[in-house]
Amino acid sequence: MQSYQLKIKLNKKIKLQIGKLGEFLLKKGIYIYTGSAKKTLIQELKDIFVITKNFIGI
Repeated sequence: MQSYQLKIKLNKKIKLQIGKLGEFLLKKGIYIYTGSAKKTLIQELKDIFVITKNFIGI
C-alpha cells in the first residue's frame, strides 16, 4: 500500500459532501489531502480527480 499527499488550492469557498460525514464548507485557502492507495497510485489519483473536479474545477 502507498500513501500520498495532495496540495489543493481553493480560490473561493465551496461546499463539499464527504460521504457519511456530511457537508462541509471549505474556505478559500490551501489544503493538504492525505490518503492511502489500495489500488495503484495512478488509479487512485485518477479516481480522486474525477470525484473532486466537480467541486474545485480540476
